[in-house]
Amino acid sequence: DPRSTELHFLLGVAYLRDNKKELSLMELKTVNEIGQFGGYAPEVAFRKTIADLYAEFDQPEEALKEYLLLIKLEPHSAEHVFRAGTLFEKRDNADRASGFYRKAIELDPKHSDAHFRLGLQLYRGKHPTEAKVELEQAINGPSVNYQAFYYLGRILKEKHDFVAALIAFEKAQRDQEIK
Repeated sequence: DPRSTELHFLLGVAYLRDNKKELSLMELKTVNEIGQFGGYAPEVAFRKTIADLYAEFDQPEEALKEYLLLIKLEPHSAEHVFRAGTLFEKRDNADRASGFYRKAIELDPKHSDAHFRLGLQLYRGKHPTEAKVELEQAINGPSVNYQAFYYLGRILKEKHDFVAALIAFEKAQRDQEIK
């Protein structure tokens, strides 16, 4: 049955597991065109998968549409809100991105990536005091974000707190990209 959403979805997932992402995206686009969900093709799992594929294949507009739909389907998921924020940031829409990062933090106060991205937005927007608070939250989260140490060091250096800035820069050097 060429109009079977479930079969196209399962075929797309199988292609994804075989690391044939282009074929997977084609099958998932077919599912999207048919637009009937249920059974073996749950809408939330479908939208998460296709949004990630759109983002991977540099189709940010399509990925953003999917994440916005996911936010409506799962309004308490900080990860969907965060990913929408990153896509707005890539579109150079800092105000919208910051709003989404704040919402992600509201949903999950320990979301260290959201704290980091918001701190970075505030730093770039010349709000060092607010940026410092967010960056400190990012480094106190469950995962270590060495880039947050780098920007925190820059803020501390600008405030002439050289000892603390040096400590932050030393910790930032643990990241190979910053080093």
